[in-house]
Amino acid sequence: MIACVLKSGGDFLPEHVYALQDMCAQFLPAEEFICLTDLDLDCPTLKLKGLGERYGFTDEDTINLLADMGYKIADRVNRDVIFTK
Repeated sequence: MIACVLKSGGDFLPEHVYALQDMCAQFLPAEEFICLTDLDLDCPTLKLKGLGERYGFTDEDTINLLADMGYKIADRVNRDVIFTK
């Protein structure tokens, strides 16, 4: 699975997600693609609603949750964490 995050009000736009989705489809066709976002996009999404911060969850809590689900950290790029399964 390939997951990215797009939050409204930042420097990145839906077009960036679509470009990433296209590249993943071309070079990693067997992988599922999903975008975690607070926007309505034309791709598979998981809606972000600020629940983590609202209920006291940190980014590290999310990383640990994904690790508990069997995902492993493949790399860290700036603030992004890249997982593999």
